[in-house]
Amino acid sequence: MIFFWDSSAFLPLLFQEKHSDRAVDAWEAQGSHFAWKWMEVETHSAVVRRRSIKSHLQDWRTKMDEIIFLTTPADSNREIMTMNEHWALRSADAGHVYVLNVLRRKHPGVVLVTFDAEMIRLARKNSWSIWE
Repeated sequence: MIFFWDSSAFLPLLFQEKHSDRAVDAWEAQGSHFAWKWMEVETHSAVVRRRSIKSHLQDWRTKMDEIIFLTTPADSNREIMTMNEHWALRSADAGHVYVLNVLRRKHPGVVLVTFDAEMIRLARKNSWSIWE
């Protein structure tokens, strides 16, 4: 199975939150874990801003090593903005969905792991697989 993560699903792996059990289940499921490279910055910032203990940062580093990161081409901003005219997502979420779509072209059955309501709504509208 191929999973695509966003920050809303990754952070509950590090901190006890409402969706932590579901996030852990996805993380421990057999498969490969992909994410947009920007998630590394988003989640690091979240860990640092929470004034986390050293173990949270170490856990973050360990999990980052297990993710296959995908990047956006340098000239993709206009395409992301054009696509987002239909999606109407927050800027970073538009980037996540753009990268997800690139991955979906190679792996149509990729499972989106997110707890973000807007991304879930878009995924359901487009019949994308979501970790439930």
